[in-house]
Amino acid sequence: MFGEPLLVIDNLTYAGNLENRLRRRDSASTGGHLRRAALSALLRTHQPRAVLHFAAETHVDAPFSDLVSSLRTNVTGTFSLLEAARTYWSGLAGDARQTFRFLHVSTDEV
Repeated sequence: MFGEPLLVIDNLTYAGNLENRLRRRDSASTGGHLRRAALSALLRTHQPRAVLHFAAETHVDAPFSDLVSSLRTNVTGTFSLLEAARTYWSGLAGDARQTFRFLHVSTDEV
């Protein structure tokens, strides 16, 4: 997995940093919340061996000031990515299917 190209999807909220994304020469980047169809297309195109999902609105006070944004990121965004990954995984065969991983990382604040 190390040394492989990255696809970074980031909606660049308060926690995002465009400079971090641009430093990786081997990465393709896209911003914003993507619908399940767009996520599925990205998975088919890039054929990853793993999905690392670090997305969340982490600040405890943020959900109270912008509930819709928090729900979109934490619930709808995670569900869309899970469904896109499940569909992608379903189309894999053999070792690719056995070794594919989805890792969701969150914080105690979510």
